[in-house]
Amino acid sequence: MLNRLQSSASAIGVDAWRLCIAVALSSFPIGYLSIVLPIYFSKTGLDSTLIGQLYALSSIASAVLLIVFGVLADRFSRKPFVIVGWTLPAVSYLIFLLTTDAHWLTLAAGIGGVGLAGGLSGALSSSSFNAMLAEKSSDANRTLVFSLGSIAWTAAMMTGSLISGLPEWLQAAGWGVLESYHPLFWLSLVSTLLSVLLLLPLHEVHKHVAVAHDWRDWIPRRSAPAIARLSLVMGLIGLGLGFSVQLLSLWFYLRFNVSGDVIGPWFAASEGLSMLSMVLVPRIARRIGTANTVLSTQVLATVFLASMVVAPTAQLAAALYLVRNFLMNLAWPAQQSYIMGVVDPRERATASSVTSAAWGIANSISPAISGIWLDARLLALPLLAGAASYLLSVLTFYGFFRGVRLPEENAVAVEADAAAQAGVIT
Repeated sequence: MLNRLQSSASAIGVDAWRLCIAVALSSFPIGYLSIVLPIYFSKTGLDSTLIGQLYALSSIASAVLLIVFGVLADRFSRKPFVIVGWTLPAVSYLIFLLTTDAHWLTLAAGIGGVGLAGGLSGALSSSSFNAMLAEKSSDANRTLVFSLGSIAWTAAMMTGSLISGLPEWLQAAGWGVLESYHPLFWLSLVSTLLSVLLLLPLHEVHKHVAVAHDWRDWIPRRSAPAIARLSLVMGLIGLGLGFSVQLLSLWFYLRFNVSGDVIGPWFAASEGLSMLSMVLVPRIARRIGTANTVLSTQVLATVFLASMVVAPTAQLAAALYLVRNFLMNLAWPAQQSYIMGVVDPRERATASSVTSAAWGIANSISPAISGIWLDARLLALPLLAGAASYLLSVLTFYGFFRGVRLPEENAVAVEADAAAQAGVIT
């Protein structure tokens, strides 16, 4: 077992490891900023309506710009997009440190994003990171590399969330309310710049798409059908997440009258468990295939999500969510690897950006609908709508990609057929 792990680690390559560590450093601040930024904005004088609009606009802008930057990255170079995307949040953190003016805070949020709503920064980096990660891995170990990337991202997010209480701890020690947030912004600045420094030595070798002379040349012709189908699938997943997960803590509060002290440990445990699930993905994908991994885990996850509606206690509902999260995190790296494997390598950034944009646009719409249902105390509808969206995404994925194998899976199948024929001959 140890020899196998060492062999897998050495096969991944230095550049892939560098990318995984860099994404962890860039994601670490999101772990606590996704929790503390709304509170910080409120304490600087922004009202809740404006804060909500800020998040929605940041998500939509990021999703739309993803398409533009993805196409440009395939035409020219991906590395600069990731570097600029990961540098821009540093500008936002400096603004947070220097002023509390609402206009500057709005600009900072648009540049560097607000938590998971990535803004301009997220559009730049997300358009190219997956394509770079795929470039630095072989077909045989791509799913393993994407699993490691997901583990790095999740571990960084979980670690960051553990220090989200720092402002309150500092306030108890006598710090001012707004000043107590500054150490987190300094930490964000340092972590972000370190992630950029790790990327600088990276050498990009992908083949650029030819320069466009006509608007039709900008369309990814080789992979256009696959990208369109994958975008529909990812849009349905984003819709389901927005319905059921974005406001899940509010659902727990309204359904069971519990707050973060009860559900917080369950949410943290689900993030920790998701790292274990990502370790299992390559082994499962090798055994049953990448597409079947996506299908089976998402179907099971949907069942557990829908079951939360009838859970009699908060603890049981949280346990069902933990299992659901575990299963969805089995599906996610497999799905990202599938997207990179099924499209032309020269159009991977475009595929990543367009599918992510579809996910982001759908994900920015459904939370508003869930909020209306929760206000009306129609508490079952958000989870059922989320489950229905997930199920529809599974059926769509099955209909579009049934029997479509990745290149490495085709190679294994050919070898197996050859071995079987040799056995028959002998």
